[in-house]
Amino acid sequence: MKRGTELAVVELDLATPDGPNALIAEAVALHGGLDVLVNNVGAVRPRVDGFLSVTDEDWDWTFTANFMAAVRTTRAALPHLLATGEGRVVTVSSVNGLLPDPLVIDYSAARAALTSFCKARSKEVGSRGVRVNTVSPGPVETAL
Repeated sequence: MKRGTELAVVELDLATPDGPNALIAEAVALHGGLDVLVNNVGAVRPRVDGFLSVTDEDWDWTFTANFMAAVRTTRAALPHLLATGEGRVVTVSSVNGLLPDPLVIDYSAARAALTSFCKARSKEVGSRGVRVNTVSPGPVETAL
């Protein structure tokens, strides 16, 4: 098998503490290592009743989906990426991380944290051959 020529589907929940470790372990087992991580998990729930309606549970859900999933997956992947001396991490964040919107206040805060987290990782591991980049798309046409 030529490395990178097959697609494997791994079903798991990245919102759980163990999900990211299981994902990375499966990728390493299937392909013998890891070259690239793309963090592209996210979800948003508009808060039409304003900030005071956003509960602690809402904040926890939003930060788990939009921040902690990427933190945990990056932590699991980083040793493998550092081992290659030329690993890559690409994280999809959001323009809301830099331009917060009150309709998605918790999502905006989580994406700001994610963008900051990625910048800190780039400063930590860039000199060791791992590039860490963040892509922050703006609005897209969806049903939302």
